[in-house]
Amino acid sequence: MPARPPSASVPPPSASATPSPETSGYVGPGNSENTTDRAGLCRAYLAKPERQREKALRTPAFNELVVAAGGAEHVEEYCRERPGADAEPTASPGG
Repeated sequence: MPARPPSASVPPPSASATPSPETSGYVGPGNSENTTDRAGLCRAYLAKPERQREKALRTPAFNELVVAAGGAEHVEEYCRERPGADAEPTASPGG
């Protein structure tokens, strides 16, 4: 087989320019109204024991919530004010 010349002028697919949100579908935290279910994030946050809440807010899963609340120190208040974010499950009749 003949040797293939190195293709220095063509970057590998992984070295291409950073995809734009339109092409990748990625929307960064807090930069769009078309975002994750914040009420659901609030329910998940409020359902955690208080000792675990601070740690949870440092994870990527809750980053959107931290941004929306204006900082980790405001998340609890933000969540308690959101409709549909109650952490208390409703009891089913006859249960």
